[in-house]
Amino acid sequence: MSDIFKVIADPKARLVLEKLAAKPASTAAKAATATKLTSAQVTTILSSLSEAKLVKGTGSGASKKYSLNAKGFGPYIAWLAKVAEAQAVASLEKEVLVLGEKLGKGLADGSVWVAKQVKQNLGVDTKKVAKDLGRKAANAKRDVQKEVKAIKKDAKAIVTKVKKSVKR
Repeated sequence: MSDIFKVIADPKARLVLEKLAAKPASTAAKAATATKLTSAQVTTILSSLSEAKLVKGTGSGASKKYSLNAKGFGPYIAWLAKVAEAQAVASLEKEVLVLGEKLGKGLADGSVWVAKQVKQNLGVDTKKVAKDLGRKAANAKRDVQKEVKAIKKDAKAIVTKVKKSVKR
């Protein structure tokens, strides 16, 4: 069995796949005409695509017709989904960290200002207020982390759903 990643790495094979997607049930001769490749090139490519189970042929000889085999793309789609999920989660985590840093800086700046105002105008214990603000910041961070976990769970569910639909 041919590795589908090696087969689709060839731009000519991808071109043949694109033409078969546009015009299913094409003969090798029709695919050669559509791609402007030689019949020998297309025959070799179709052989590789068939071996990788990306294309299926019906009939025999010069009248053999080729079409895409959607199930053959399953491993490729599953791999893409896995990579996309990892990238989305990494991107989300990065955004959450940036937002957390901004929130922390904003709370720190705000708490310094509030402490000065309160101490000057009301004579309230600013250390106690700072502790309360710190607790609230910790709670906000915990809530954001819960959201990230929930989003990761949702992303995994979507990937699982895509994988199941690919298997069908």
